[in-house]
Amino acid sequence: MGKNLFIGIDVSKAILDVGVIPTEEVKRFTNDADGCKALISWLSEIEPELI
Repeated sequence: MGKNLFIGIDVSKAILDVGVIPTEEVKRFTNDADGCKALISWLSEIEPELI
């Protein structure tokens, strides 16, 4: 799926807001160990070209 998918991550103390270009999908993860694991798992599924 990941060809031509680009990821931007806005980091705050409690939340990681993740945007995908060009699909404009937005996901939110907690900025803790569980949230980071979920983010990594999701990113490995979609295999983006660049983060």
